[in-house]
Amino acid sequence: MKQIKASEVKPGMTIRWEVKGLTHECTVSKTTFLSTDALYLRSSEGGDGYIPSDSLVTVLAEPPVEEPTAFGARVVADGHEFLLSHGGRRSWKARLDGKRYAWTDLCDMGSVVVIDATPSWTVPEQVTETPVVPERIEEWPEDDTHLREQRWRDRKGAVWSSRDGQWGYHSFTMGWMGLVGNRYPFDGPWDRVP
Repeated sequence: MKQIKASEVKPGMTIRWEVKGLTHECTVSKTTFLSTDALYLRSSEGGDGYIPSDSLVTVLAEPPVEEPTAFGARVVADGHEFLLSHGGRRSWKARLDGKRYAWTDLCDMGSVVVIDATPSWTVPEQVTETPVVPERIEEWPEDDTHLREQRWRDRKGAVWSSRDGQWGYHSFTMGWMGLVGNRYPFDGPWDRVP
């Protein structure tokens, strides 16, 4: 059992102290400093007490851990990790087996240690530059992935498009002419077809 100064007493602690030969013990529900030399406390049993601020107090039990409320909060109880996954009575999910527990169940397992009370994870924004698709191309670029979604008319009037990653054109006499062997359209320059 550890000893602390009376000024370090917090609500929820079960403490023991001695004043003028009398031993007092209580669970603290509220503390107030009336002056610099005395601590006034109210016990959860209903009594009031004064402790000189320079007195040593024996801590019999620490206050219970306050339940985190942010989704994604993580705690460890009895050596097992739990995650706050949703609202409701059984909102704590065990990491290993996925079973759900209430906060009181975790506290009953023993000491609860909060690992992360306010997780700050966010979904990262994907900043991708949208390449400019011109109305006319004089020389076909090496990286043409942003152009494959468009249809292009060559100088002879054939309309080129990409299907399954392969360029082809629509011939008025023969229909779709895919798999023409070129990596990109020929007979440039090309104008974008709306």
